[in-house]
This record gives sequence, structure tokens and C-alpha cells, in this order.
Amino acid sequence: MKEWIGGERRGPRHILSDLVAAYEDELRAAAQLRAHAERVPYPQAAATLRQLAEVEHRHAQALSEQISARGGSPNVVQPTIYEGLNHWDRMAQDYHLADDKRRRYLVQAIHWHREYPKEAELLSRIAAEDTANRRLLEDLVSKADSLARN
Repeated sequence: MKEWIGGERRGPRHILSDLVAAYEDELRAAAQLRAHAERVPYPQAAATLRQLAEVEHRHAQALSEQISARGGSPNVVQPTIYEGLNHWDRMAQDYHLADDKRRRYLVQAIHWHREYPKEAELLSRIAAEDTANRRLLEDLVSKADSLARN
């Protein structure tokens, strides 16, 4: 049986593969936010990005625990960091990454809520926290200069 998830056609679903993919996404988001915090021209924005990176890191840890509890092992990944053209471009990319993750986790939580309620609850909780993070990133994007060269 094939299913549609987030506009993507996928083979048979397995909770472990969704958890591993979410874990990798959280690691990427954390690494990218940390890297972008190093390049941001405003100290308060850098502090916000570091704070958001810590939240993403905690998400990755929680997912890692669930993966291990299901008998899997999280992949060790070297995340690709989006460098961006300038501060605004990097903030916009961070916003879109948070939004994409949030939507995907909500769909997965709905899909798995009967069969794997504990995992679905974790995905829902992460999605809710990503909603709050998205609002902070939206604020940073709105304050950034889209024409700046930094």
C-alpha cells in the first residue's frame, strides 16, 4: 500500500523510519541555527538563534530515545548547513525549515496516533514547540534587511 504524506508518495510507512528522519531534521535545524547565530549581525538575534538551537537539540535527544526504545539506532549525520546570501536569507531559510518540519510532524502524528500513541504525542509536542519557534523566527525575518550583504 502506498500513501501520500506531505505531497510525497511513499512506500509502506514504518514508525522507526519517520522517527529517524525527524531526528535527522532536528539535528540539521540545531546545527543550522547555531551556524546562523555565529553570522547574525545583532547580538539579541544571535541569542535567540542559540536558544532555538538548544530546543532543536532537545528534540533530537527525545527522538533518539524513542528510536532506541523501538530497537533502532539514530544515524550519525553531518547536516548540510544552508549558508544563505545574507542574514535575511538565512533567517527565511530557518523559518521555512521550522514550518516544513512542523507540518510534517503533525501529519505523522495523525497517521500514528492509534498504533503508536507515545510516538505520536512526541511528534505533536515537537510540532507545537516548532510553532512557537516559527513565531520567533518570523519576528527575526521581519526585522532583517533583505538587501543587506551580511
